[in-house]
Amino acid sequence: MSMAVCKEMEKRLMAYLFDALENREKQEVELHLKSCPDCQKNLERLKAVQKCIESEPLAKAPDQLQDILSRARNREKARDADHLFQMVLASRVILFLKQNRPVRLGLAFGSLAIAFLLFWPMIAPRDTLYLVKATGPVSFSQGEPVAPKSSLYDIRKGTRIRTGSGECVIQINQDKLLVLEKGTEAKISADKEVRISLDKGCLIGYVHKETSAKRLNILAHNAVIRITGTVFYVKATNTGADCAVLNGLVQAIVSNRSHCIHAMEKIRIRGNRIESLDKMTAYDKIFDKIKPYKLRKKPDKLRKIMVMIEPAGSKILWKDQDLGQSPLFLLDDENQYSHLMIVQKGYLPREIDIRDMKEYHVVLEKEGGPQLVWDLKKENKVLTNPVYLDGCLFVTDEAGWLYSMDPGTSREIWKFKMGKGNDSTPVKVDNVLYISSNDEYLYALNFRTGALLWKRKVGVLVYSVPRHDKNKLYLCNNEGILYCLDPKSGETLWSRGVDREIYASPVIDEGRLYVGGLSGTLFAIDLNKGEKKWTFKTGSRIVGSTPLVRKNRIYFGSNDRYLYCLDKNTGNLIWKFDTGGEIFTSPLPINGNVFIGNVKGAM
Repeated sequence: MSMAVCKEMEKRLMAYLFDALENREKQEVELHLKSCPDCQKNLERLKAVQKCIESEPLAKAPDQLQDILSRARNREKARDADHLFQMVLASRVILFLKQNRPVRLGLAFGSLAIAFLLFWPMIAPRDTLYLVKATGPVSFSQGEPVAPKSSLYDIRKGTRIRTGSGECVIQINQDKLLVLEKGTEAKISADKEVRISLDKGCLIGYVHKETSAKRLNILAHNAVIRITGTVFYVKATNTGADCAVLNGLVQAIVSNRSHCIHAMEKIRIRGNRIESLDKMTAYDKIFDKIKPYKLRKKPDKLRKIMVMIEPAGSKILWKDQDLGQSPLFLLDDENQYSHLMIVQKGYLPREIDIRDMKEYHVVLEKEGGPQLVWDLKKENKVLTNPVYLDGCLFVTDEAGWLYSMDPGTSREIWKFKMGKGNDSTPVKVDNVLYISSNDEYLYALNFRTGALLWKRKVGVLVYSVPRHDKNKLYLCNNEGILYCLDPKSGETLWSRGVDREIYASPVIDEGRLYVGGLSGTLFAIDLNKGEKKWTFKTGSRIVGSTPLVRKNRIYFGSNDRYLYCLDKNTGNLIWKFDTGGEIFTSPLPINGNVFIGNVKGAM
């Protein structure tokens, strides 16, 4: 085993030990351990370290390490490999103290000092910025663009903020609250003081009355404004800046000239001049901008909601309040933000539930357009796609009921109870309906009456759809076994093991069956002999992508993000296309093009 692989595996072993890996990564680590004695020994040493972390009483641990031990025991917070490494280092120091206390006390204190220096960046106080709320697009950059998030930003390096069609509310540390109105650009940085460079737009803020004047300076068109007032207002324009204070005192410095702005006063800065204006008017409107928000010791969690709307320009409302355009940044409070209303003149309003998802695609219907024909409620959840076959609509629910309905009126024609629910859809051959169930049986029913003709046990769960070809029925079960059945009696004519697991549905073309398995392999099987003609290996699992055959080519998707095109006769690769996300869907041909979607919502 190469040294590079083992070094890469070292941190993954720590995460594996703390149960901080996904299932796929965990399987890769276990497979590596079987073939690498060095990593097996390393894992044993780490288990001793883990035992120390789990058993060491917090009260007996050195003060500097108590917080690290607490975090190590909180598995939900131990997801970062670097943090895991530091936790292991902390536990090694504890082991050293326990075993060598009488002999090497001096070295122990030295180790504590080194550990303290390592952990200091994690516990040192930071100047931070927190996005409280945004009613429209807002962008952050710290040298390079960063995604808006609910956690704190470290602003020591400098953070630039741009607001679009809406405003955003930010909190700096625990004593400053700012509202940046739409079209505002500002850069915020901090060292011994917090500095805001207001390039354009307007900000309204609240500063805690105990804050030192040296802790917040605003640069607005060459005028330095030091804030001590409890509520202030600064506006930058192309020609200068306006500044006002509602309570307290603000100091404006222009060309080394100082001007103090008292409560309820407003000034205008033009070049090197400071003009005192009359007492502020309409200050209540300014105050109302900041009044709904309170300084938070612990920031609330935010979530980003993407709403793609057709037609563009529609309004997004919450309790008649216009939230601006997508994306939205809302407090993660189901009681407050649970439903949004999408409205546009000339279209029917549409309500969406935003409690479960993060991205939505909404298409509004024109007034006087299509209307709901019928709406049928079933007792149990419907988890599979409805299927329209020969004038009838077929639906299955999680309790195992199969319904045949009139698609025009929703009238029930017949229903049939299977042992359990199912994860596949029915197919019709002549006057027989074939459907598999999670009770491990394949059912054959009379298409018109729903009467049971026969049922056959096929071993385990079946997610794939049966296929019919030349008076034979073919079915793959979840254990990767391909069955060839007599469609009249259900008798097994032959069966072959194809892959370890198969969830996708097969396709049949010119005497060959094509199907993908969880090993990441696409199989071509000769149905006359039941033999594999060729195989093609992808970089990951093939879960739900049913192959598409067109002329001499076969198309399918894999969880390695690629859409593949192969020669159907030889299995040779013609081309592959990276879609950027795992593929669970089947390709669809339209007008000479192939369409497919991935888990990231791209098509």
